[in-house]
Amino acid sequence: MAHSWVRMFWELVRIISISLQWLAVTSEPGIHQDVLISSVGEMTHNIILNNFGGAACVGVITEINSDVIDYIPKSLLRFHIQIGRNDSILKLEESDTLDYASLSDGTLAFERLLIESLNAGCPAYVIQVSNPKPVIHCFARASRRAMFRANRQYLYLPILQGSTIYDIPDMNADDIFTMKEMNYMPDLVVARIVLQNKNKRDGINTNHRFKSFKNIGIKKYNLEGRNNSTQRECTESNSSIIVGTVTSKFKIELRTHRFVGSETSKNVLIDVWLPNSGECTGKFLRSLDLFPDKTRDVKGKELTLVTWYYPPFVILDLYANPPLYDGIEFRVVREFLRYINSTFRVTSDPENYWGDAFDNGTGNGVLGFVAMDQADIGFSAFYAWPSSFKVVDFPASHMRSSVTMVTPQPKLLPGWMVPLAPFSSTMWGAVGACLVGSTYILYNLQRFVDKYLGNSQDKVNPFSKMDYTALRTYAMLVNQAPTFSWNSNVPRHVPARHFVAWFQFLGEVISDTYNAGLASVLSSPRYEPPIETIEDLANRDVIWAGNHVAWIWSIEEDDNPNLQTITENFRCLTNEQMNEIGQRSGDLAFGIERLQGGHFTTEPHINGGTVKHRRIMRGTLYWSHLYILLRKGSPYMRHFRTLVSRVRDAGLPLYWEGDVIRRYMSERLQLQISTSRIPVGNLGPTKLNLDQLQGVFFLLVLGEVLGFIAFVAEFTYGKN
Repeated sequence: MAHSWVRMFWELVRIISISLQWLAVTSEPGIHQDVLISSVGEMTHNIILNNFGGAACVGVITEINSDVIDYIPKSLLRFHIQIGRNDSILKLEESDTLDYASLSDGTLAFERLLIESLNAGCPAYVIQVSNPKPVIHCFARASRRAMFRANRQYLYLPILQGSTIYDIPDMNADDIFTMKEMNYMPDLVVARIVLQNKNKRDGINTNHRFKSFKNIGIKKYNLEGRNNSTQRECTESNSSIIVGTVTSKFKIELRTHRFVGSETSKNVLIDVWLPNSGECTGKFLRSLDLFPDKTRDVKGKELTLVTWYYPPFVILDLYANPPLYDGIEFRVVREFLRYINSTFRVTSDPENYWGDAFDNGTGNGVLGFVAMDQADIGFSAFYAWPSSFKVVDFPASHMRSSVTMVTPQPKLLPGWMVPLAPFSSTMWGAVGACLVGSTYILYNLQRFVDKYLGNSQDKVNPFSKMDYTALRTYAMLVNQAPTFSWNSNVPRHVPARHFVAWFQFLGEVISDTYNAGLASVLSSPRYEPPIETIEDLANRDVIWAGNHVAWIWSIEEDDNPNLQTITENFRCLTNEQMNEIGQRSGDLAFGIERLQGGHFTTEPHINGGTVKHRRIMRGTLYWSHLYILLRKGSPYMRHFRTLVSRVRDAGLPLYWEGDVIRRYMSERLQLQISTSRIPVGNLGPTKLNLDQLQGVFFLLVLGEVLGFIAFVAEFTYGKN
């Protein structure tokens, strides 16, 4: 409590001091407040021309007055948001929460307009408000919801009106540069009006200390011959006199935070705007680049990485001495950190794996940490998931991967199916169609012959009866010839005799083929068809499991019926549960990733004990390019894409895949997974056993039961 009161006291002293200085300046004769506004405006116009002349638009946020809008070049589209005049945006809430539901209506209305300008692609914003902190918080939230992603530049101007200086405590650059949002806002410049000492009014004090900013990499503008005809011209005859009078009393300093190194929030002077230098308009003292590239060399700045142990992408042991950091994706990130001269620290949320980001601004796992700005870079084999893309950025892909499954091994066909095994379902369908068609044709043929060639004195052909025809046709398929004695001299017997002769030949061929297939089935084991494709997974209703719902993110919204069935059959289990089930039986399938080099990810439940009950599926469930996560609009995006493209084009991820597996993983397990499709066990001739005769005995019992039922029915109805 005492510390809070002391801080409030010194803040009040600072405010009073600034106000007294401003009153001293504006109360002197010959000083016009319009000149201060004009000087700030001319400086803003110059900055926009030099830095954003080719931009599509510029965002402008003002409060109290909007005079600065007149100094924005007319060639640029301007998105202007006024705070205070609009009834819906009277005041912004100073809160860094990411939960939109807890914000005031005015703040939400402001952020809706801000998102509209962000989506328009405005690369720069000119902001003139009394308290920049709420605006900075709004930019942090709005950039999460905007779909257009870019690292933007911000210019914060002092707020002026009449001869009054408003309470602007947060225009103290040190307060702004220590905000956590500065970790991903390197291109933020604060303009401050600084009063000159009275004994130096006759000349400009140019002895400014730029030493602290030399290491950032500043470029000078070559302004010779530059056409400044688009700037405001001094049309009033006394403008030079007014500016000359005021120039000796103030200057405008442009400050930013160092961003790089260990002192990231250090206040750094970039340049000084001199309102008058013998010309109509002012100029910069050194004409430096106000928005230098601070991310190419961050001079050892520490970045936060979030990941978890997921071999071979990430090999992590935080408790080793020294800690072990390796893996395919970790090597990619290391190359980037070396490229920008950065150090790192690693955080992890292993219980939530890939994680999730929620509408209330919270999150967990890799995705949640990056979305909440608790980490600068996140990685763990992230696919191009639309739900993740809404809250983070995907730089260039470094490799690709696919998801397949280790599915239950095919089981032996049950003994009762042995009589059916020699023929496929299609073949059985053909045999059935042949039997039915032949019975119908033979019966109708004999009826036709009896009608047109028959004689009342001839012996009646039994094929003129449907029941006899059906039974004899089936008998001929099992090599039983008709017992009817044909008479070639009887015309009505000739057509049926020829048909029966050819059908007996067909029955002989079908019977011999069946016998050969049956001999093969009885001498070697027969298995059910293996699971090889997406259609097999859906048709067989295979239950499969993973340790996170991320396994179904790529297919859960697909309208393919097979993928919908597979999604419904997914179960989210812990590694321990999957290992216990997998060791015990092979009834549960597991999701597994197949890398571009043909290797596989091996989580704790993918081991020798679980793989021996399963086989790798030939097909792919889905595939995707892999991405490393950055914050939405991350300032590191451009250099990260450059580095990743170089690494990918050099083929390093493919080499690292094999190297990491050889160093840290079991090549024996990799071989076991890749060869699990090869059947194992006794596949040669086997002795005939009782199980293989189950089907025969089943048919025998079925025939006896049906015969007994037919006998009882005939006896009962025949007697009546």
